[in-house]
Amino acid sequence: MSFLRRQATRASQASTQETKTEALPSRLLEHILTPLLEREDPLTVLDLGDGAAGTVDFFSSLICPTRLIFADSPSLAASLKPTDPEDPPDFLDLVASWRSHLQMPDDTQLDLILLWDCLHLFEATAIEALSSALQPHITSATQGYGFGSLYSDQGLAASRYAIDSADSLAVRNPKEAAKLPFAHSQQTLTENFICLRIARGTLLREGHLELLLEA
Repeated sequence: MSFLRRQATRASQASTQETKTEALPSRLLEHILTPLLEREDPLTVLDLGDGAAGTVDFFSSLICPTRLIFADSPSLAASLKPTDPEDPPDFLDLVASWRSHLQMPDDTQLDLILLWDCLHLFEATAIEALSSALQPHITSATQGYGFGSLYSDQGLAASRYAIDSADSLAVRNPKEAAKLPFAHSQQTLTENFICLRIARGTLLREGHLELLLEA
């Protein structure tokens, strides 16, 4: 397996801020990952998280040649935060920022995008810009997995996610109940992350909806 890490992970910081790991069963993740256990064709995965060890271990265990690309979204979210709310960044500048951050060759075709809760780090225009940056790398078979919000006015707890197994997540919760900057509804994600459509959604925990996305 080959993998590219776009930003350094924050493992040392995480170890001091997180509590024990909790395993959560996931029907939607199982729907995506179980077929990969017998896949032989090459696989390309974009992980918009920070490169958790469990995720690396899972894809390393597959028999198919796997390319795993990490793009640490929290680091980009900090740089895209507008200094003046009345002067938002230009849309084309946001698209260029995402393309620079992802650094994917033009011929990269993605089989799976692990969004986790990264979309809730960005306002709607930045989500639309990400969708635009990803569009050239989407195929008719591309799938995505991530989280939405059941209650968009209550906020989502910031957690760290990884793959525990083909049918479960490994979730680490921060000691302090930090909230993500946004809690976008399924409708908001549908309207702005248009490169993939939300095919299925189920309630995972505490207002988190897990979402299966397809081209």
